[in-house]
Amino acid sequence: MSTAVTKKQSSAVSVVDFGLGDDYQGLELQSKDVVIPHIQLLQKGVEWEELNDVAWKPGDFYNSATDELIKGSFEALVIDMRVTTKMGGPQPDPKVRRETIRFSSDGIHWDDDGSPITAADREGKNPHDFLENVAIDSYHYIVILKDTDFPVLLTFKGASYRNAKSLNFALSRLQPTWKCWTKFYAEDGQSGDNKFKKLVGKVQPKALLTDQDMAVLALETWKASKGQRLKSKELGTDDDESPSYD
Repeated sequence: MSTAVTKKQSSAVSVVDFGLGDDYQGLELQSKDVVIPHIQLLQKGVEWEELNDVAWKPGDFYNSATDELIKGSFEALVIDMRVTTKMGGPQPDPKVRRETIRFSSDGIHWDDDGSPITAADREGKNPHDFLENVAIDSYHYIVILKDTDFPVLLTFKGASYRNAKSLNFALSRLQPTWKCWTKFYAEDGQSGDNKFKKLVGKVQPKALLTDQDMAVLALETWKASKGQRLKSKELGTDDDESPSYD
């Protein structure tokens, strides 16, 4: 199931009111915790009961919200972004993901003692390696897929997290970030003899959002994300279901 790239939009976008004032980043909202479903980039070696009777290949995506497989690429509105940080321990078996020895749920402070994550924590001998005792960020995007009306979480982690840097730069030039559609797909990656898939996100400036109802939904989702403590397995330390590609 692929989503076609949006064609060039007409001037109808001028009627869309995104409802954002100059102080929209300062909104203060409160709500109970909410568990958010996620979209998982599938790698080789995945063994999930949900996929037993499904013909899938590495580079496809699994949407836990709809229990559907997404083949190829898809488009979504990026609503908000969270950062988490993990520090890995030893890796005695290269086929097993490193144990998480320290974790940060905000990308700023370590959860175990509240101490700040330092530049020394992030230092490594090779920026392309995931080393023991080195802090690595993961980027979690709250998105709404085209033709849906509910948010899901999409995470750039492992070898994919560097691709999030260019996506973040492109998103920083938008206000709001859901002003146009973003296309997500997988690309090939390799570390030594280990081949895997990396997640890519490309903002499409010409694929503008022209649906007023979707604009309102995106704004309300963004407001809620600022007041809610989102929960998802992707926002925690437990990622044993994901194959290793350190």
